[in-house]
Amino acid sequence: MSEAERVDSMSFVSRLVNIFVAPSKVFQFLAQKPLWVTPLLVISLYVPLIQGIIFNSETGKEGMRQEMLKNPMAAQLSQEQMDERIGMMGKIVPISTLVIAPVITFALAGVVYFLFSVLLGGEVTYKQSLSAWTHTGLIGLVGGAVQTSLVFLKGTVKPNTSLAAFLPFLDEESFVYHLLQTFDLFIIWQLAVLAIGMGMLSRVGTKKAAIALYSTLAVIGLIIAGIRQAFS
Repeated sequence: MSEAERVDSMSFVSRLVNIFVAPSKVFQFLAQKPLWVTPLLVISLYVPLIQGIIFNSETGKEGMRQEMLKNPMAAQLSQEQMDERIGMMGKIVPISTLVIAPVITFALAGVVYFLFSVLLGGEVTYKQSLSAWTHTGLIGLVGGAVQTSLVFLKGTVKPNTSLAAFLPFLDEESFVYHLLQTFDLFIIWQLAVLAIGMGMLSRVGTKKAAIALYSTLAVIGLIIAGIRQAFS
């Protein structure tokens, strides 16, 4: 069997494994068949699942209670009222994520398509951009597992896997801290793999793709950090 035939018949399980160990093979396949439904379903179901596990566990409930107590208004609630709100969050958050996740995915895939097709002049379709985005999003399965583990190990509902976690001396209300929070390790990993894929699919090259993606992340990070700083 030729290489082209092997790539042409790549199953989802094979794509899931290879997005971590041999992403180029996955993108060779996606160039021919830009599939996206299965990875989107997996991600859309996985995130609400781990949210449900966290928010309905005793560790998660206590973590949410501690976060609520930081708010002066929430601190005035009775124990019963607080438990009721926590119980509602345990249901509302996973359900809302199940609805919102696909919408965000389609929107971000549109940003990727605009970036590579319009701004960089690459030869790529929206469907290819969507397939690349959803497949690199599978890296988030590992990120979710790590963050869930941190929730139960540290007893917090805000596990930090960003660059800010490596600089514990930073003031959590500082602009630098807010900026570094944008650079989550798993997002950095995902964008590195996406650069390989979009570099191949759009034919602009991996280096140019990486510069475009990380520059966009930096701009978004600056905007988010500025907003957080303004309201902190």
